[in-house]
This record gives sequence, structure tokens and C-alpha cells, in this order.
Amino acid sequence: MRLSYWQFFNHINHDLAPLYLISGDETVLISEVCASVRSAALRQGYQDREIIHADTTFSWNNFLVYSLNASLLSSKQILEVHVQDKLNSAARQWLIAYSARSAFDKIVLVTSSKLDPSEQKVFAAAKFVKSFVFVPIYAFDSSAVLIWIKQRLQRAHLTLAPEAIHLLHRSTEGNLTACHHIIEKLQLAYPESLISVEQLKLSLQDQAHFDLFELSEAVLQGDVQRCLRILTQLHQEGTAIALILWVLLRQLRQLITLVYRLKQGDDCRVILQEQGIWEKHKILMQQAAARYPLATWYRLLVRAQTIDRISKGVVSGSVWNALQDFVCLLAGAKLP
Repeated sequence: MRLSYWQFFNHINHDLAPLYLISGDETVLISEVCASVRSAALRQGYQDREIIHADTTFSWNNFLVYSLNASLLSSKQILEVHVQDKLNSAARQWLIAYSARSAFDKIVLVTSSKLDPSEQKVFAAAKFVKSFVFVPIYAFDSSAVLIWIKQRLQRAHLTLAPEAIHLLHRSTEGNLTACHHIIEKLQLAYPESLISVEQLKLSLQDQAHFDLFELSEAVLQGDVQRCLRILTQLHQEGTAIALILWVLLRQLRQLITLVYRLKQGDDCRVILQEQGIWEKHKILMQQAAARYPLATWYRLLVRAQTIDRISKGVVSGSVWNALQDFVCLLAGAKLP
């Protein structure tokens, strides 16, 4: 049975399956789902908990025998398997085999990174409906983030003024980890009281949780103002120029490769798949690649090399001003 993040919570309040697979890249959402499975299992007497980390050397064949054996420490056990990468063929075969013969005294909770559509189809078969719950976790859009924020505040017994809720939504820019940390801060600072915009601003301290990869995403989106805001934040936090350049250069080279191979007649989907581009970024990559002809992208690569030389003192100039101009150009802005 395949459930969305929202559908899952209705399910777990009324039922408990013997096998769960939670996949995705949103750590906060995955943690919430896993915590709910643990709580539901504990309420039904699953007191023994074992955690297994499955890397590339992990033997799924041996694990099938182990997972079907009765627990020695407790009559009921929750067994967590954290897959460090995607599910390989052996892991998928284990899921199919275990769902057909699941142990009566175990709840098995498997987490993995995001599965591609072809992998997800494996778990859509009717034979999984009763014994297996698959919860793919996707990144939220802006409206879903706002709903999630309101639910998290309610769960934390926090009341924010309507303007404060929207400020929290805008300030964190969809970063659920940052929002989670801010809500925790509010719980400590203002327990069970109405929180105003001014009080929220004190917790935010005008420091939304930006990171290097959010800058990369803003560049793809062509959001120049957001790019500059994130870059300013990184500057204030003392982030090394070399790290920022590394992320931007990696993205620039991916765009150059995409534009070049498209000119050669290669299939866009194949190119993006080979480059390991996330599903949610594939359309953004195509849109960004169309901003400039190949020659312009190469000129931007030369500009990046110049910024690197400025940062090392080989060439004179303001490295942050040069970096700002570079990011604006990457995002598609026209400089005066």
C-alpha cells in the first residue's frame, strides 16, 4: 500500500503494518514518520528495538533468515533498517520475500534515499496491499510547507499570531530543518503563550538557515534576489569562498555539459540521469540551460577562474563583489 506523507498519519492512528519502507531526501519528514511508527508499535507492546545500518556489504539473504526469527529479548520487536544509499536488487528482493512471510512478532521499518519511478513501481503490486506500507517522501511546495508549519506549531502547543506564522514561512524559505529548529527554540523561550512577530524575530535573528546547496537551487530558479540574500548570509557566516565556488562551478559544469550534449542531439532525460540530477531539479536545469548559448556558459567558466585567482591574491579586486556579479549572471540577470 502506497501512502503519501499526509495519508500516512491517518493510517498510523488506526492501523499498524508489519513492514514499512520510507524513502526520500527530506530528513525532517522521514524522522517524523519513523517516530510515529515507533510510537504506534510501542503502544501495541513492541518494546524491543534493534537498529541495523545496511551499507554496500550488507547481506540481505542472511538478513531474511534473521528477520523471520523470533526475538529472544522480547515477545515483540521493532527492527529498523537504515539503508545508506538506494535499495539495490537484493534489498528489493528481501522486501518482496519478507512481505510475503513477515514474522508475527516484528515490525520492520526500512528507510532509504529517494527511489526513482521505476523502483517505486516494484512496490505497487496488489500482493503488498495488506502487509507492506510504502511512504515516498517528496519535497513540499510552498503551500504544503505552510500547512506543515501550522501542524508542527499545534503539536508543539505553540500559538503564533497569524503574521508571525507567515513570517516564519517566508524566513525559512521551505527549509524544514531550519523551521524545525526555530520551533524548538520557540518552545523553550515562549512555552504556552501567544508569540508575536517581534518575539519571533528575536528567535530568527534575521538568520534563515541558508546553505550552499540552497544557493545552487536559487541559481537554477533564476531568483536573483534570493541568490544575493543567501550569498550575503554566507558571507556574514564566514563561509569560505572556495566552498561557494566549488558548488557553483559544479553546477556550471553540469549546465555546460547539458547544453553541449543537447547540441549533439543527445536525449535530455538521459543526460540529466547520468549527471545524477534530482528529480525536482530536472526541469529547472533545462530552463537554466536555455538562458545562454554554449559560448556564454564557457565565458562564465573563465569568469569563475578569475574569481578564484582574486581569492588567492593573484589578481587584485573585491572577491565578494566579483562573486555577486557571477551569481547574478548565472541566475540570468543582466548586469549594468
